[in-house]
Parts: sequence; structure tokens; C-alpha cells
Amino acid sequence: MVRFKRSFEYQALHDTNSIRVIELFPALDNDKPIIINLSEFLLNSPIQYEALSYTWDDQKPTRDITCNEASLYVTENVFQALRQLRKSRKARRRILWIDAICINQNDQAEKTSQVSMMGNIYARAHRVNIWLNHSTEAMRAVFEYIRLSTSPKLSFDKVSDENVAILKDGLEQLSSHPYWTRVWTVQEVALSENCWIYLGQLKPLNMLEFGVMLYEVEGYLNLRSEEITQPDVEYLYPIEFKRGMPSAATILHRCLRPNSFATDQIDGNTLRHLMGKKAKIPLDVIFAYRALFPESIGQIKVDYQRDLIDVLREFTFRIVPCLAKLGDLLETVSYCPDIPDAPSWVLNITDSGHVWNATHYFGVWYATHNFGVPSPSTANSPMTHRISPDMNTLHVKGIIVDRVAVISDEFPHYLLENQATWHEKVRDMLIQWRICTHNALIASFEESIIEILFAATNAVEEMRDKVLVYDKDDETLLTNSVYRIHPVENPPDRDLQVVEKDKKKKARTFALREWIDDPDINYRLDHEEILSSVRSECYGPPTIHSPALGGRSLFVTSQGKMALGKNLQLSDAIALISGCDVPFILRPVPQRESYTLGLPVLLPGVMLGQAWPEDQYEKLEEIKIV
Repeated sequence: MVRFKRSFEYQALHDTNSIRVIELFPALDNDKPIIINLSEFLLNSPIQYEALSYTWDDQKPTRDITCNEASLYVTENVFQALRQLRKSRKARRRILWIDAICINQNDQAEKTSQVSMMGNIYARAHRVNIWLNHSTEAMRAVFEYIRLSTSPKLSFDKVSDENVAILKDGLEQLSSHPYWTRVWTVQEVALSENCWIYLGQLKPLNMLEFGVMLYEVEGYLNLRSEEITQPDVEYLYPIEFKRGMPSAATILHRCLRPNSFATDQIDGNTLRHLMGKKAKIPLDVIFAYRALFPESIGQIKVDYQRDLIDVLREFTFRIVPCLAKLGDLLETVSYCPDIPDAPSWVLNITDSGHVWNATHYFGVWYATHNFGVPSPSTANSPMTHRISPDMNTLHVKGIIVDRVAVISDEFPHYLLENQATWHEKVRDMLIQWRICTHNALIASFEESIIEILFAATNAVEEMRDKVLVYDKDDETLLTNSVYRIHPVENPPDRDLQVVEKDKKKKARTFALREWIDDPDINYRLDHEEILSSVRSECYGPPTIHSPALGGRSLFVTSQGKMALGKNLQLSDAIALISGCDVPFILRPVPQRESYTLGLPVLLPGVMLGQAWPEDQYEKLEEIKIV
């Protein structure tokens, strides 16, 4: 007579501080059924357990296991993880915590309560096991190479060119695994001091060792790849930029630096690393960070019945006091999808991808961070911003420096085009744009374009002139500088520096004019200097990147200056805001003395604080962003 198992039924937890843990029975044979017992314990009890960190994906519970002598269905990911974790030659039962089993997913009240405890659950776990369910032969090759190599540098010379290509594919696949995009993995790994990573049936690796070795292997693979073939655009853009996935270095930053979450201070890099994570339920993208930032995001109550917009509004409200500077928030917000019926300054963390770093690509980062001299709007400005009690208006201090008058068509995206095709399209657009801006600019057309194309280069050169050359008795810049720059006895002649800079500018302007007018000239605007004579005079290549142009438009301001921006409208205001390194577009709200937030713009002449008033307390105005 066939006996059918009854279906497992959850019993309500007896205490608000209780959790369920799994007792997994050992087995070496994959064909044997999976047997577990589920028991209730207080979270602060001395029991030692291991927590599982994995991806839910969109799987449904279709695999049958035995739980407390009853039938319980789990997803394929959980099933395979249990089958691997139960393998023990010592016949040892493992005590585990797995959210899909230990939380009654059909009880919303219990789920809300347990999610609130999630940070403590992983922090108290004796060990956290990361389960990467999807694997390929190339991924397994990288995993094994990392495990067997105590020093990739010593063993790398023995790897053939063919295997280098396989390892490179495996590295990209491993770095692009869906696990790294899941929002809960950040706290699950960051809160644990004993983390192990599983890839299929391979022997697990300690996560810290894995991360360090993965980072080193990535570097050596890139070096070997450059020896095999000439580098092209593939090597100029890391995995994260090309595919929106984290590279090995990013995995290290996000998952292996728990000290970065020791305080609630949030800088631009941290904020960008929080973006683009995925969750089955949008609210989880916020709730998953509560344990990492207990004094700010941690104050948001877990409630799955709340409206998403209200939670996003509170999320932004909570992190504003923790920001190193306001610009980190506004720059991140500006590249997130709009939220209907929500203020334009609210951070849409649940529906975001790669955040384009305008401060970096517009040259401000190179100039300010390389020489340790922050922008005047950041360095000398008090934290003057505030949010209204109803969380509808962000009040900032700043000045309106110009407005949008004429707008070009949008440039094509560089990475979506053939390189030659991209340059042909840019050339054609510049020819038409020159016609449209005839008599609208205060400087020549080519000179105005050069100011944009070489913005990063010019910013670095200008800041270098200010920092590298100063009076030897003045130690203020020396104290603030990242580099240990010592006073010089015989500083270069300032007049000669001006002549040299003017010479570069004229050469570049002449080159651009030739490039636009003569289609037979094959100068490129991205990785090479656009004028051979400039190269011969050792002026060095520009640091302008093609992504700075892609998807953006040139525009002329009401004062006759050329600038670069995105999603522009006529009469948009260009504002310098206290605490921001780059100017922003602000769109006037009809019949209201307020603005909605737009994207950062590149406007030569104001990027390094040139237009920032010295007496900011009197000349700055209050700007309302709604």
C-alpha cells in the first residue's frame, strides 16, 4: 500500500524574537531524498547555524523534500543548495537558516517581522554560504584556478594563450552572475565575518580569499590579453560599464568591505553602489539596506502595505543628513527614472541601473580629486539644504548662472555604433550645428566645441598650474593636496604657461576645423589626440571619453556659450548649487517659484567654481526644488 506524505504546515512562532532553523540530514548520494527538521529558537540563543545567501530568480517551488516527516516544496535553487550542503563524510547534521524555508512566505505579518530581523540573522550566523546556482565550464575553470593558485603571478606564465581566453570568458561570466545584482546579498555578505562561496559541486572558497584572488586574476588576465592582441574598445570599458554588471573589483568593494558600513556616512561611491540592485518586491530594495545603515535607512519601518512612493520619499529624507555633500544625491537622482507624482529630488533606488558619473566625465573629478582641492561650491559651503516637513520640497542655496537658448540633436551612443559610423555621424551633426549657431556664440564655433571636448584635460591642466606652482612659504595647498607636492625654488614663468596653453588651444581648434571640413581626414575624437601636430609637440592625449557625448546634446546658452547636456528644454535654467561639484539643469514650474531637477551639464567657465560668488552668504539665493 502506497503511503502519501501529508503537506507541511507552518505553526505560528511563539515569540517576536524567534526564528526557525533547519536541521539538514547528511547524505553523499544525490539520489537520496532530502530530509530536514524545522525547529524554533530564540535568535539570541547560543545555537550555531549557517545562513544561505542565494538568488530566488523567478523560480516556483517544484522540488519535493521531507520536512518534519511531511512534504514541503522548494525552488530548484534551494533544492540544489541543500543537496550540496548535506554532503558530509562525517555524517554531520548541519544547522541552517534559509529564508524560503524558515519564513512562512504565506504569512505577511510573519514575513514583515522576520525581514526586520534579517540583518541580525546574518550577523549572528556562524557562517554564511553563498550559493551560485548557475555555472559554465569557463566559470568553473576560473573558480578552480583561483582555488589552486596561491599566487596568480607565479603560475600565470604557465597558462597557454588559449586558456587565457577561456579564463577571461569565465571571469566575465562569473562577475556577471545574477547573484551580484540581488539587493539582499549586500548585507548578507557584508555583515558576516565568515563567508564561503559555492559554485555547483566544486569545493567552496572562502569569500575573502576568493575576492582578493578574483581581483588579482582580473588584472593579470587583462595584462595577458593585451600581450596577445592589441587592445581595443573592449579593454577601455570595464564589464560594469559595458553590461551594467559588477566587475571583480566592484564585487570586492560591495561585498568585502564591511567597515564601509560602520557608520551612516554616505558618499557618492557608496550611493552609486546601492543603485541598480534587484528584488522581486520593489520595497525590498529599501528594506535590504536597513541593517547596514541603522541610524538612517534603519529607521524606516518594514511594512509591505505601504505605498512605494511614500517609502522612497522617506528613504531620501533619511539619507540626506548622512550625505558627504548634496551633489552626491542630486547627481544620482538625476539619472534615475522619474517617479510619477513624486518630487523630482526623490531617489528612485528601486528602478535604476548604471549611474553615469558626471563629475568624473566632465573633468571636475580629475581636477579636484587628483590634486585634493575640492570645488568651491563643495569646500566652503555649509550644509544649507533642508527638506520641508511635508517632504515635498528640497530647499537649497545657489545661483542661476545662465539659461538654455538653442539645442542640437542628440548625439548617438558610442557603444551602440560602429566606431567609424559614430565619427561620421558626429561630423555631420557638427556641420549642421555650426550652421544653426551662426552668430549665436561669443567665441568661434570650433573654439567652443574644443572647450567641451577637452574639458577634462583643461580642468586638470588648470588645476595643476594652480597647485604645482605656489609660493614656498604657503603651506595651505600642500596640506590639502593628495600628492606630496613640495614648494619649488624656481617656479615656471606664468606668462610662458599662458602662451603654451594658448598654443594648444589654437592647434586643437585648427584640427577640429580641418576634421569637420575634410571628410578624408580620419582624426578620432575619443582615444587619440585629434591633431598629429599636437601629438608631435607632446601635448598628450585628451581625457575626454566618447560616453560623455553619447546620448547628449550640445546647446547654446542665452549668454552665447556652448555647453553639453541631456533632456533639455528651451528656457531651462543652469544653476550652481551649494554642495554640488557640477552645474544642474533646473526646469521652471509654471506659475510657481520653484523648479524640477534636471541633469548635470558641462558648461565651460563655471565647472571649477569660477562663477561661484566669494561672498556666498549674501549673493546665494534660496532655490526650491519640487
